[in-house]
Amino acid sequence: MADITISSQVEAMLLLAKNDPNKRKLFYQAFLESFVYVAGTLEEEEGARQGTMTLKYFQGDGRWILPIFTKLEYLAQAIVEDMPVISVRVKELFEQVDPEATVVLNVGTELDKTFSPEEVQDLVSGEIFKKY
Repeated sequence: MADITISSQVEAMLLLAKNDPNKRKLFYQAFLESFVYVAGTLEEEEGARQGTMTLKYFQGDGRWILPIFTKLEYLAQAIVEDMPVISVRVKELFEQVDPEATVVLNVGTELDKTFSPEEVQDLVSGEIFKKY
């Protein structure tokens, strides 16, 4: 394994959770409250408390994939197209993700994690915390 620079608590917790199932609940809790970068836009509507989020999905392996990143440099390495990027809290992001999409954190790095559509829904509903 190459040298990995850990720049956030979430990244450190991800590495621990990959190797120790007992650490997964702590990772999920911290991850939901963290902010990630994603290709997309956020349209602020005047007078509204929330805007409209539009996310950029990619087709791959016969499924829709939403890549998200803990660092802008990871995003720049993975997505070469010039497109708008937003920073959003994971909990709010996952509430907006297409229910059939797979979410991949830090694709192309050693700090990656794939979230199946079911896992995303379990995180949003809180069901995942009953498993740990």
